[in-house]
Amino acid sequence: MTTHADPAGHPLGARVHPDTHDMLHRDARAQVFKDKGAAVVAEVPGWYLDNDGQPIITPDDDKVKVRAVAALNALKRGFDPAGT
Repeated sequence: MTTHADPAGHPLGARVHPDTHDMLHRDARAQVFKDKGAAVVAEVPGWYLDNDGQPIITPDDDKVKVRAVAALNALKRGFDPAGT
């Protein structure tokens, strides 16, 4: 099997964390947003460490969190954000 790497030898599709220098991988992880008895689970994309360290979330990735908070606010007001 051939592994493709960038000029620095890092596997393509991976990045190096600017503070810890650990390898980051593109992934989406479940994050729960809760407020006053309502909860929404969203798969938040980003660059994640293999352990539970601080991920790097791009502005485009952050849009998922914004939509999840909007859905949570809709639930608290009695609306169904899924429209079912």
